Amino acid sequence: MDSREAILRALSSSDRAPMESVEMELDFETLRFGENRVAVFRQNLESAGGEVIETDDVTIEEISSRFDGVGIVVDTREETPDIPEDISGVSLAIFSSPLAVAENGAVWIEPCGRYPDSLLTLPIALAVVVSRKDIVDNMHEAYERVEIGKCGWGLFLSGPSKTADIEQSLVIGAHGAVEMKLFLTE
Repeated sequence: MDSREAILRALSSSDRAPMESVEMELDFETLRFGENRVAVFRQNLESAGGEVIETDDVTIEEISSRFDGVGIVVDTREETPDIPEDISGVSLAIFSSPLAVAENGAVWIEPCGRYPDSLLTLPIALAVVVSRKDIVDNMHEAYERVEIGKCGWGLFLSGPSKTADIEQSLVIGAHGAVEMKLFLTE
């Protein structure tokens, strides 16, 4: 008998009683940050690799100046964004978010068919503009405000693309932007 068969035989002959289920009651209403909401949001976005810049100057020129080596910029905040035919050359995409979540540092993005979905993953850098008043405490509050039917889909984005799948080494930009900066306005 090999070791696999020995293990399976030992498991099948076990007479241990199943574990009782543990009941847990979670109260998400207690996950509130009050006046610390912005600070918690900043800390969580920065721990995810993003950067928060507090400013009311959110012109393309000001935003672009905060990134090194910016080439082609697409500003999706425009009514009809000027999208190049080949978006693989876009180095910076600028988005506006109607919602941010302090609990995890995420922002809500809804393309609504105004630009190609791949504009969220192909550029080297992403800039997101969000107002302080649009930061909620937790995902439960966020889900109450999200209207999926309006656009058909959207996503919560928290920091640049990252993975640690390969030999548990952190890789930034593996399947998306290498850099994300959030421009926080009044």
